[in-house]
Amino acid sequence: MGLKRGRDWRRIGAGAGVSVLVAYLGLFGLFVFTVARWTHEIGIRKVLGARVGEILLCCSGGSFSGRS
Repeated sequence: MGLKRGRDWRRIGAGAGVSVLVAYLGLFGLFVFTVARWTHEIGIRKVLGARVGEILLCCSGGSFSGRS
């Protein structure tokens, strides 16, 4: 026994492929959720009179503001 047979390696490869696909779908879902939330927040901020720079700072999580 062992992993010398090609069939065993194909099973491992298939399992790894499924794992990568599930991880990709999870990251894609997180991205879609975040963008949907930002879209709603951007709309509210624009109605309240926020400028484009303020909106970008808000939605970037402060990463452009020089804070660590």
